[in-house]
Amino acid sequence: MTASHDTLTRAELGCALDASTAEVDELRRAKDALARAEQQVQDLNAVLRAVRNVNQLITREKDPYRLLSGSCRHLADTRGYIAAWAVAWDTTNRPISAAQAGLEINDSDLLELYRNGLPSDCRLEDSQTGSALHIIHDPAACSSCPLGAGLPPRVVLSSPLAHESRVTGKLSVAVPITHRLESDEKDLLIEVAGDLGFALHAIELEVAAREAVARVHDSEQRYRELFDAMSSGVAVYRAIDGGKDFVFVDFNRAGERIEQVDREALIGRRLTEVFPGVRAFGIFEVLQRVYWTGTPEHFPAAEYRDNRIQGWRDNYIYRLPSGEVVAVYDDVTKTRQAEQRLRDTMTLYRTLVRTSPDATIMTDLDGFLTFVSPQAADLFGYDTRDLMAGQPAARLVHPRERAAGIEAFNRVIDRGVLRDFPLLCIRRDGTTFHGELSASLIRHEDGTARAVISVVRDITERHRAEEAIQRLNQELEARVQRRTVELQTANAELESFAYSVSHDLRTPLRTINFFCHIAKEDHGAKLPLEVVEYFDRIADATRQMERLIKALLDLAQVTRAELVKEEVNLSELAADIVARLRLDQADRDVVVDIQPGLVARGDRDLLRQLLQNLLGNAWKFTSGVPVAEIRVGRVDIDGVSAFHVSDNGAGFNMAHARRLFQPFQRLHDEAAYPGTGIGLATVKRVVTRHGGRIWARAEEGKGATFYFTLEDGSE
Repeated sequence: MTASHDTLTRAELGCALDASTAEVDELRRAKDALARAEQQVQDLNAVLRAVRNVNQLITREKDPYRLLSGSCRHLADTRGYIAAWAVAWDTTNRPISAAQAGLEINDSDLLELYRNGLPSDCRLEDSQTGSALHIIHDPAACSSCPLGAGLPPRVVLSSPLAHESRVTGKLSVAVPITHRLESDEKDLLIEVAGDLGFALHAIELEVAAREAVARVHDSEQRYRELFDAMSSGVAVYRAIDGGKDFVFVDFNRAGERIEQVDREALIGRRLTEVFPGVRAFGIFEVLQRVYWTGTPEHFPAAEYRDNRIQGWRDNYIYRLPSGEVVAVYDDVTKTRQAEQRLRDTMTLYRTLVRTSPDATIMTDLDGFLTFVSPQAADLFGYDTRDLMAGQPAARLVHPRERAAGIEAFNRVIDRGVLRDFPLLCIRRDGTTFHGELSASLIRHEDGTARAVISVVRDITERHRAEEAIQRLNQELEARVQRRTVELQTANAELESFAYSVSHDLRTPLRTINFFCHIAKEDHGAKLPLEVVEYFDRIADATRQMERLIKALLDLAQVTRAELVKEEVNLSELAADIVARLRLDQADRDVVVDIQPGLVARGDRDLLRQLLQNLLGNAWKFTSGVPVAEIRVGRVDIDGVSAFHVSDNGAGFNMAHARRLFQPFQRLHDEAAYPGTGIGLATVKRVVTRHGGRIWARAEEGKGATFYFTLEDGSE
C-alpha cells in the first residue's frame, strides 16, 4: 500500500509538472504578447508623434519642397524608419519636387530619377495609380536601383499623396524586413500621405490663387497703362436716375490734357455739372441712346464750348457689359483749324490766280498741262479748254528755245524751285513775246514729287527797256571813254600849267624881289622913306604870291598824288608837328593834349599834310587866347568813330561854315590871322581821297572843333 501510494504520488507529481510547464509556456507567451503589445504601442506612439510633427509642419509650411523634406525627416527621425522619401508632381504627372531622409541619393538626383522614370519592373511605379502598396524589397533584386543602394532587406510602404481624385505625389517609407507594419501604422501612414496630398493641393490652389491675383493685378496694370497711354481721351460714365444723367467713373490722362481738368476732381461728379454745354453739344442724347439700347454710335466731329473751354471733338460711344458707358474721343481742333486754313489758302489761291496779272500753269511730272489760268489762256491766245486737253507745255515755248525750256523744267524737278528764268514764248497766232518763268515743285505728304506749278510773266516791255538801257550804257561808256581822254588831256594841261606856275611865274617874282632888294641896297639912302616903304610892300606881295603858288601846287599835288596806304600812327604825327610849331614859336605856351594810340590806315604824307593844316590853324587861331588849349583825339558820334582837332581859340560863325573848305575863302581878317586860304581846302581833298568826310563845329570866341573820318583808315 505504501508502494502504491508512492507511485500515485509520482503520477500526480508528473501531472503537476506538466501543468506547471504549460502554465510557464502560457506565461511566456503572455509575456511575449505583452512585450509585442508594448512595442506596438511604442511604435504607434512614435508614429503618432511623427504624424503630429508632420501635421504641424503642414499647417505652417507653404513651400512644397520644404514640406516634403520636413515630413521625410520627421518620419525617419521620430519614427525611426530606415528611410523616407516623397515626390510631388504637377497636373501632368511631371515630378516637380523631391525630398528624402536616409537614402544615399540626394534630393536633386532623386527628383531626376523620378523624372527619368523608375525601372519598369519596380513596383513603386504602381503607387501612382492611387493605391497604397506594401512591398518587400529584396536587396539582390533591387541592387541596381538607387533607392535600394546601401539599405538592408526592407519592407516599403508607398502611398499616393492624394486629395479626392487628384494625385499630387507619392510618399514612401522603408523599415527593416524584421519589422512588422501593423495595420494601424499603415493606416496612419496612409492618412499622413492623404494629409500631405491635401496640403500640396491646398498649396497648388493658393499658388494658383496668387497667380490669378497677380494676373488680375497685371491685367489691371496693363489696362491702366494702356488706358493712360492712349492718345485719345477716354471717359467712363455710370448712368444715374435711369439715364437722366451720368457720373464720371474713370478718366484717362489724354482726357485730362484735352479737357484741361484733373481726374480726381471729376470722379463721382455729374457730367452736366462738369461740362454744362454737353446738351447743346448734342452728345448727351447719344450717351442716353447707347445706354438704353447697347448699340455703339459714332458722334461725328462737332465743336463743344462752354465758359471754360472750347474745341472740336470726335466721339465713339459704346456700353460695357457692366452697364457703364464709355466715350472714346479725339481733339480734332487743330485738324479742323488746319482744314479751315487750307480752305482759306485755297480761296486765297483762287483769288490770286483770278486776279494776278501773271499767267499760272500747272503740269504733271511729264510736262503735260493739268491747269491753266484764264490769264495764261489770254496771254498765249488760246481757249482754256484747248490748253487743258493734256497738251504739252513745250508748245508754249518758241521752238528754238524748247531745249532750254526742257532744261529749266528738269531743274525744277531736281532742285524744287526755279526763279526768273527767261524764255521766248510763242502765241497761238505765231507771234512771240519775252517771258520770265518762276516755278516750284509740288509734293505729296510723303515728300514725293506730284506736279510743277509755274508763273509766266510777259516782260517784253522790260526787255525792250533793258535793250534801251544797254544801248544807253554803251553810249555812256563811249562818253566815259571820251571824257577820260578829255580828262587825261586836261590833266596833261594841268601838269603843264603847274610846271609853268612853278617855273615861269616864280621867275618874274624872284626878279621883282631881286631888283627891289638891289634898289634898296644901292639907292636906299637917297630914296624917300615913302619909296622905301613901297619897295618893302612890293617884296611882301611877291613873298605872299610865292606862298600862294606853293599852296596851289600842294593842293594840285594832293589831287594827283598816288595813294600809298599803310598803318599810320596819327598820335605820333601830331606830336611831331606840335614839336615843330613849338620850335618856330618858342615864345608861346600852348597846352596840347594828344590822345595816344590813334591809328589809321592811309597815305602817310597826305595825312601829315592834313594834320599840319588843322594843327597849324589851331595854333594860329589860339594866338589871342591867354591860355591856349589844343586837343587831338577820337570820339563816337551817332555810332561813327571820328578823329578830331579842337581848340579854344577864335572860333567862327557857323552861318558861314559852308565856305570853310573852299579855296581862298577866309572867315577872319587876314591882318590878324594871315594865311593863304588854301589849307582847309587841302584838308578836305585829303579826307575825300581817303573815302571819308570832314565837318566842323564852332562858336565865335569859344574855339572850333574839326571832325574827320577815314573810310577804311580809322580803327
